[in-house]
Amino acid sequence: MASLGASDEETLDGFHGSEKAYLRLFIKMAENDKILGFCGQDLKYLNERLNSSKGPFSVFGNDEF
Repeated sequence: MASLGASDEETLDGFHGSEKAYLRLFIKMAENDKILGFCGQDLKYLNERLNSSKGPFSVFGNDEF
């Protein structure tokens, strides 16, 4: 989690990542993988959504369970 810039707060149960944690992973993979990077991801948009999310779990929905 730390290598992605995420905290333990972004896990659902201390082991499984939240939507926010998995988005961090996806962005890192897309930035570092030529094939995934060519698949048309809008990394600027995804980073903006990630950075503007308020809670530790959700980026595209809400943080209520």
